[in-house]
Amino acid sequence: MTAEIHKPTGDYLMTREEYDRVHYLNCSRLKIALRSTRHLSFEQVTESDTHFTNKAFAFGSAFHTFCLEPHLFANECAVCPSVDRRTKIGKETWAQFTEAAGEKIVIQEKDVERMADMRDTLVNHPVAADLLFGGNVEYEKTLISNPNDIVEVFGHSSLTPDALKGRVDVLRKHSNIMVDLKTCQDASPEAVRRTVLSFGYHVQAAFYSRLYKDVYHENPAFFFAFIEKEPPHGVLVVSLDDDWMDYGAAECQRGIQAVKEWTTFGPNHYNEGASLVLSAPSFIKNRIGETHASNH
Repeated sequence: MTAEIHKPTGDYLMTREEYDRVHYLNCSRLKIALRSTRHLSFEQVTESDTHFTNKAFAFGSAFHTFCLEPHLFANECAVCPSVDRRTKIGKETWAQFTEAAGEKIVIQEKDVERMADMRDTLVNHPVAADLLFGGNVEYEKTLISNPNDIVEVFGHSSLTPDALKGRVDVLRKHSNIMVDLKTCQDASPEAVRRTVLSFGYHVQAAFYSRLYKDVYHENPAFFFAFIEKEPPHGVLVVSLDDDWMDYGAAECQRGIQAVKEWTTFGPNHYNEGASLVLSAPSFIKNRIGETHASNH
């Protein structure tokens, strides 16, 4: 008997496994498609969504659970005694522990101590504490926008660009607020501005705001809470201005269109395979202008 997945527009409580089985377009794959649909095809084959072997990603994912859903930490994470992974014994200990942990995220004891300090910092922050903890708050809520009421055949791994999905770190429906918790190296305003552009967080803010409006018919306020992984664990809470959000929304639409073309025509190279005349950045043009001026 053929199983089907039918998720109408709405909010859901799903495990990570249940969420991954719904092949609607999420923000991560949309951003990959913005890079190129060739990369999207590669990601679909390798299923690099679950890259918990990446140290930074593993720490960030474990910290989300430790901080926001501590009751799930033991089920989702395995804590290895701290070892020096540069040594032979350390490498062997880590490999054995990782294999025994199965699908769990593996971190070290020293990581847990650091997470506790980071959480304490957030709890005592005047803005982050009110956004992240206490009151009428929901964690890891799944939002789905399925305007065409698409029914998916279970087991088929093709990506559906006409329906969107996302898991929200922190959701406050009564206040129309969403919060995404980010770990980072530098949470100063200038560093965060660069990070937003480098990692496409403006696209994420626009994507999740679109999901929220489709589900709840309200415009949300979207915040990022950045916390540094190293002491003293600086914190910065930001929202993005209208220019950022407009740019993010345009990129979202461009990404959705790229995925639709990919499902019809297959993967493509950068610049659709055509050659490109690469323009010089503005600082080089300015230097050329200064050189010409000085020569006269």
